[in-house]
Amino acid sequence: MTWRMLDTYDREYGRIKVVRLGSEPSYRLEFRGEHIGYETTLRKAVETVHQAFIRSHAPGGFAPNPWPSSPSHSVID
Repeated sequence: MTWRMLDTYDREYGRIKVVRLGSEPSYRLEFRGEHIGYETTLRKAVETVHQAFIRSHAPGGFAPNPWPSSPSHSVID
């Protein structure tokens, strides 16, 4: 069984496929056609693929790391 993850324009960005690793069922994860790992629950599989999709929207994440400090403000008496 395979689940397809679609964006708001119905474009596929991820796939999750049920596989067996040893004697345990697992989920094989793909993001934009590239294998990105395995998970043991469907919930975690969906979360992992969706996080990859969200991270792909901005290079290096949403905020600079480390966050720049604001300039010091001095009070003049």
